[in-house]
Amino acid sequence: MIFVAKWFLDVKVLGDKCFLELYDDMSRSIERVMNKLKFYGYVLVKEPEEIARILLYENLVNEAWVEDWYKPPYYRDKCRVLVYTTNSFENYRYLYSLFKRRGFHIVNNYPHPLIEALYRAGLKPLTKLYGGSTWDPREHDPVIDYATIRVENGFYIVETNDGVEAVQSIRDLIEILRTIKPLLVFSNSLVYFAVINEDEGVVKTPYSWITIGSYTPHIVFEWCRLSYTPLSLMNNATIGRLLSTIEVLRARDWKYLVDREWSRVEGFRTIDELFVWDRGGSIHQPKPGLYWNVCQIDFKSLYPSIIVKLNVSGETVNDPYCAKQLITQYTPHKVCLDRDGLVASVISNLIDLKDLYEKLFDETRLKLYDERRSAVKWILVASFGYLGYRNSIFGSVSAHEVVTSTSRFVTAEAIRKILKLGFRVIHVLVDSLFVEGVENLDECREIAEVVGDELGYRLKVDAHYIWLYIPRSVTTGLGSSNKYYGVLSTGGLKIKGLTIIRRDIPIFIKQIGSRVFEELASAKNAVELRKAICRAVEVIENAERMLMNREVDIKLLVFSREGKVSYRKPPRYAILSKPPYMYVATRTGFTPLNALEDLDEVDYSYYVKLLNRIKEELPVPEEIN
Repeated sequence: MIFVAKWFLDVKVLGDKCFLELYDDMSRSIERVMNKLKFYGYVLVKEPEEIARILLYENLVNEAWVEDWYKPPYYRDKCRVLVYTTNSFENYRYLYSLFKRRGFHIVNNYPHPLIEALYRAGLKPLTKLYGGSTWDPREHDPVIDYATIRVENGFYIVETNDGVEAVQSIRDLIEILRTIKPLLVFSNSLVYFAVINEDEGVVKTPYSWITIGSYTPHIVFEWCRLSYTPLSLMNNATIGRLLSTIEVLRARDWKYLVDREWSRVEGFRTIDELFVWDRGGSIHQPKPGLYWNVCQIDFKSLYPSIIVKLNVSGETVNDPYCAKQLITQYTPHKVCLDRDGLVASVISNLIDLKDLYEKLFDETRLKLYDERRSAVKWILVASFGYLGYRNSIFGSVSAHEVVTSTSRFVTAEAIRKILKLGFRVIHVLVDSLFVEGVENLDECREIAEVVGDELGYRLKVDAHYIWLYIPRSVTTGLGSSNKYYGVLSTGGLKIKGLTIIRRDIPIFIKQIGSRVFEELASAKNAVELRKAICRAVEVIENAERMLMNREVDIKLLVFSREGKVSYRKPPRYAILSKPPYMYVATRTGFTPLNALEDLDEVDYSYYVKLLNRIKEELPVPEEIN
């Protein structure tokens, strides 16, 4: 029994023994403590009671018994399931292989048995242990020396406890890791393999290298807690996998069987039916141009809220055995209200947790709570898309269509109500409404409150713009649905979808773009905006002259791309180097930075084109008038 309060950092299986790895953030030390975790196995057999007796008689398991579990797809009917436990992971694997060879039907084999063992034992990773695992969302995270590595604007960006550092070579990155000696490193697998290829020994310096991506510790730790997934199992984890794990652990409590050999069969649809029902959310084609006094109102977690409000889950949609059904005019499907849907139940808890972190952040302004809120938000964002994914355990295409149909209906109703209030909606982007003619932030909040109360879905004010500009699409000349920027009435500039916020463009282009939009941010009326645009164009033209005169350091002209594992038709830089890629534009194409032999090869005109793209995203005088 553990009585000293230490952080449950990870779990390791060595032979037939399990060890909890406990971290003391006062001494920054790790202690390994043996723990007899129970591994659970589940098998469908014709005579489960007889097999249970044999397992116990042969001392192959600690426990064995038979339980009733609900079967998919609608979890109405029950079946008899053999359940057994063992304290040895090696023995669990032996029995799993034995049952597989004998042709027995193994069920509930997701997620990893170590995750279920921790869940059953009440051991939540990245929480403090006081004889058992306890957790309060208000608690802080362990103080750990870490490094988060991402590839951005031609550099490796290394974030640590002490700040942020940018380097361009893999050798410099390795030197930083050797100097700071982090306990945990977070990156994607491409960065990890690039480091290994250069110096295999450096990856042994940290206690653990987690290849889930360049997320901060607060985000990763929150995912570990929500899904009971230890750090050693977080490598290459996806948001969908984490969500499925959370759902399956809830299914264990509800005795819902998880059978990976079973797949949900969707009903036949005609082409016309698919065109009408199998669509995404509302995205309008806005009229390009300049708008004044614009309020951006967002639905708060629209898709997750629909899932919860309508009780949407794979087993509740089109349930033929349902007594109480929800029927709407905007979807062909029926949702059962006899009992809680599993997906709806999980999403409801996540929404409550996200709201709690938002409240804690508003009260304290601590980065910790904002990043935890982001961690939960990532899962909520994925919850809708994963609902219709073919590998989703508790989703279905029909459930997905219920949510999208409802979202389009709710958005249309919101537009109608805003029009009745005397305002004009200039753009709709899924769960965001852009309303013109709103004088101030208070009026914006009033609109959100009135419309939200009438619809029964929560809305929030995302931004109030003094002016908002929607640029034209380069290819069609029409308004870009996902590109816009504007000056906020609260100060500053908000930018979405433009060239300068891309992570793969060279830092020189990003710096010039930042200076351009700093000029625009000072404009509060039409006269000031005209002058600001003139200054912005001058900034771009000066940068173009610097490029053509070759006055820009080549290190500032490097593109970066994390890359793919494989290409159908690989670009030149992918042939000549390994990911993550660092390359420059040359007359012969994109060339890896370390393969560039002569600066005369650089195609400076290509970078001028990128600057012209920024210029094309600026308002023209006619639009200001």
